Amino acid sequence: MSETIVRTGEDAEERLHELGLEREFIDEAIDAGVGARRPTDDFEPRSAAGLKDWIARVGKLRSRLVENTGWLFDDPLNVPLVFDHSRSVAVGVLLGDGNTGSSWKTEGPHSKYPKGKVISQATAKGEEVFALDLDLTQPGGRGRLTPDELRGMDVWFLVTHALTARDGEQERFEVHREISLAQPIEPETHITRWRERLVLPPRLFSPVPQQQETEEPEDIEVYVRAK
Repeated sequence: MSETIVRTGEDAEERLHELGLEREFIDEAIDAGVGARRPTDDFEPRSAAGLKDWIARVGKLRSRLVENTGWLFDDPLNVPLVFDHSRSVAVGVLLGDGNTGSSWKTEGPHSKYPKGKVISQATAKGEEVFALDLDLTQPGGRGRLTPDELRGMDVWFLVTHALTARDGEQERFEVHREISLAQPIEPETHITRWRERLVLPPRLFSPVPQQQETEEPEDIEVYVRAK
């Protein structure tokens, strides 16, 4: 197995540009998620904050890339992705653990939930074929991805891990993040190995009300390109 490439600072920023991404798009996606965490009333379930964060993060990242770079978006088999016109790069959103955003943690983050079942089925010797609409002319930036196209793409993830930290008497809310490319995984396992990690500085906020953490739907599958 090849060693994980870990990039930080200017090296990470340059690699982002090579992928067609901008740091400001990632910042805005994080900000949108944290802003959505704040409860609007007492009737929301305890898990609302994390779930609303995930929804807003996905939405803002996709809208910024579609509006500013001409990328397309799709939800093949309920996986929310945004991808370039050449269909070589796609980006999704993933919840990580305490290793997220730490360049000295060479093994990288672990996904909070098991992933990869759908892509494993789709790449199993061509035994299963999914029928998808191939109309690519729809307005609003929505495209269509087939399983064959996904198998040929590098699917990167905006991996995040949120926590409350204390600096003396002051509390702050931090979102540690990275844009990373996973190694292939077996179905129903956690993503724990990465081909490349672009580690970004944490995003810092004033304290955010904490609720039970449920940040991404457990039935959302994640595509990892098979090698």
